[in-house]
Amino acid sequence: MEEIDYEHMQTTFEVNLIGQSFLLSGLMNEIKVNSTDIIFIGATIGYKGNEFMPMYSVSKRGMRGLVENCRLALKSSSCRVIGVSP
Repeated sequence: MEEIDYEHMQTTFEVNLIGQSFLLSGLMNEIKVNSTDIIFIGATIGYKGNEFMPMYSVSKRGMRGLVENCRLALKSSSCRVIGVSP
């Protein structure tokens, strides 16, 4: 935690969370119209802390939240939202 670098942290969140959120937002209407299933590929690091990559694990935990919120947004549709953490 003593060596967190702001630029690296910002890039990590942009790649793992913000970019996916914007893409999902832009495609949401098409997803609903076409009854599309969505699969998010996460990582098991999102289920626990990690002393060597703390912000990466936080971004993956945030992605789990994105999956759950996406499920809520699409619950009245026939779309499925699947989160995989290999």
